[in-house]
Amino acid sequence: MRKKALVITLALVLAFASSAMAAVSFSGKFNLDFAKDFDFTDNDNLFDGTYTLTPKLTFSISASSKGESEDRVDWEFSSGVKLDNDNWTLSKYKLGLYDQYFKAWVWGAGAELSDKATQFGWISASKAGGDLRSRVEVPVADVATVTADFEGTTMRLFVDGAVEGYNVGAAYELAKWEDEANRTNRVVVQADGSIPAGDLDIALKAAVGIDVKKEDSGFAFGVDATVNPTDALSLNVVVKNNDKWAAKGQTDVTAAATYTEAAFQLKGEVSQSFVKDGDNKPGITLTGFYRMSDTLNYGDLFNKDKWYTNDAPAFGVKAELSGANFSKLTIDATAPVVADVASVKANAIYGGKSSYSADVLGRIVATSKLTLSPQVKFTKTAADDTLELKLGASYRIGDTGPSVTFGAETKTVTDAADAKTKTGKIFAGVEVAF
Repeated sequence: MRKKALVITLALVLAFASSAMAAVSFSGKFNLDFAKDFDFTDNDNLFDGTYTLTPKLTFSISASSKGESEDRVDWEFSSGVKLDNDNWTLSKYKLGLYDQYFKAWVWGAGAELSDKATQFGWISASKAGGDLRSRVEVPVADVATVTADFEGTTMRLFVDGAVEGYNVGAAYELAKWEDEANRTNRVVVQADGSIPAGDLDIALKAAVGIDVKKEDSGFAFGVDATVNPTDALSLNVVVKNNDKWAAKGQTDVTAAATYTEAAFQLKGEVSQSFVKDGDNKPGITLTGFYRMSDTLNYGDLFNKDKWYTNDAPAFGVKAELSGANFSKLTIDATAPVVADVASVKANAIYGGKSSYSADVLGRIVATSKLTLSPQVKFTKTAADDTLELKLGASYRIGDTGPSVTFGAETKTVTDAADAKTKTGKIFAGVEVAF
């Protein structure tokens, strides 16, 4: 059934693309990856073993057509065709149809649309397409929007609207509709908005759901309240309860306070889950950030793709406790060593005497064409100690050409009996986009 639907979809796209109004574009990329693994424990060397050379080829097509007014797209389509290990596969296909009275999408094979969910995720339709997904969105008289989402044997309906400045909505989920014994029917109603409380406004979210079953029904509710007493201080409380909605009925309570200034941010959070006959210890998380520049937001200070763009040192610490017992401590730091040339990032995690790790990563812009990424990481567990050494590099061909990536790494593992295993790897690759 899914294959037939996909064939029909592609046929429709070809028919649409034949229109004189359609704008069609093609693109692609070619990857060539080289790798060789070594086991230095057995005195392996560069001339032993097997080298691998893996080519990958991807073509992408996108097409769209605008309406007579030229200010609205009537339809659009995008897809990829991938060659991987001598196998051609369809990847990331997505078709969108945009009428004056509705919008519709069909997507899958790795493509993504957008997440659609009620408050607290009681009913949720993810953006990931899987093999085949479809969704229809219909506005109703400028008052509400109805969205129908179909995923395998699950149908979800969402109704979103606004009343007197408050957002209101309802959702319905019918899961496993072909299996009468295990069929699931869920209904959720929700609302959110700002409620005046003296000199303060409370941002409130609330949702109530029921899981309708033949013999028994499960009930769920959630309340989320946020208030900002000052520009720097934010207080948040969340209470969620479900009775037979999930595997276990439980109540979750979370209270958090966040204080933010230009140079630092402090956050404390206490969470408690109440489960019948369960271990109901509260979880406590304390987080702190300090930055000497506001180039990056606090949430991006140690992001893998952004940390090296910071132009001043930054530090972060996170302590996690279970009840009164210490659980884990995480420390992060990053700083430019030489402006616009070299930066370093360090991470340390302590989970007890027999569980900790330290990781130091560097980024060196040796020339305008060559970037180096050295890394040293040590990890200790109850079973063994591991030392990893890595050196990665990226070299840009020409002035605007593709980059060649290459590098080497070694890994030494020492077990409790002091026996060592040492392995390594060299690799290289290039990606050419067209």
